[in-house]
Amino acid sequence: MIKRHGIIGAAERAVNRKIEPAGYKVLVEMGMHDLTFEAVIVRYPDTFNQEVVSRAKSRLKELTEI
Repeated sequence: MIKRHGIIGAAERAVNRKIEPAGYKVLVEMGMHDLTFEAVIVRYPDTFNQEVVSRAKSRLKELTEI
């Protein structure tokens, strides 16, 4: 996906897909929650489309409730 859409496009597409909590849980268990696409997008909001930033914030909130 990165080759086809570039890193920014791939991150935006990943945030717009259905949530897969298993992958998120693994990152959290490994202490790497800051490496989720959502966390990166929220950390660098000027790099991404504002709609994607809003979606990333919502997903982070949703994922922390799982």
